[in-house]
Amino acid sequence: SSQTYSVIQALSGNAVLPRREFLGFVFFAFGYWLAVYFGLLFVAQPEGIASIWFASGVALAALLLYPKNQRIKLFTIIFVINALGNWMDGSLLWISLCFAIANTLEAAFCVWTLEYFCGSKIAFGRAMEIITLLGAVIFCNGLTALLGAAVSFFAFDVSLISAWLVWWTADGLGIILVAP
Repeated sequence: SSQTYSVIQALSGNAVLPRREFLGFVFFAFGYWLAVYFGLLFVAQPEGIASIWFASGVALAALLLYPKNQRIKLFTIIFVINALGNWMDGSLLWISLCFAIANTLEAAFCVWTLEYFCGSKIAFGRAMEIITLLGAVIFCNGLTALLGAAVSFFAFDVSLISAWLVWWTADGLGIILVAP
């Protein structure tokens, strides 16, 4: 139908996406939504942060698997689904948007770090790739966890250190368990 064509055209930047590519984005969006939904079932209180966040690993894996020229679409999907998931779970809009920014930046920093040190064809079959992944979990995730913790600090009046540790651990576990 013409509406479907318009949606495909809008998503692809006025160039029609091949059906297979479009379905790949739909599949990723659905998988990411499930990971966000599942993570929101395990929200730690009072921090308001999931105790394990598989969505971080799903996002990083997709960014590594898709071609670089498709990343802006993936970042858009990651941001929108993250924000919608938190908002639909009951968070205020500004909290949802800030959490989405932190999670999107985390995926961007992690993929950049991995590709900077290991190249673009990462399969987690070499020791350098595993070491770099652990470094990204420690440093990139640790940095973006500060943003998420700051949101929790201001929104829920919790300890910044406590919120940071929960975010850092939850997203780190998600990356280590899912991305490879």
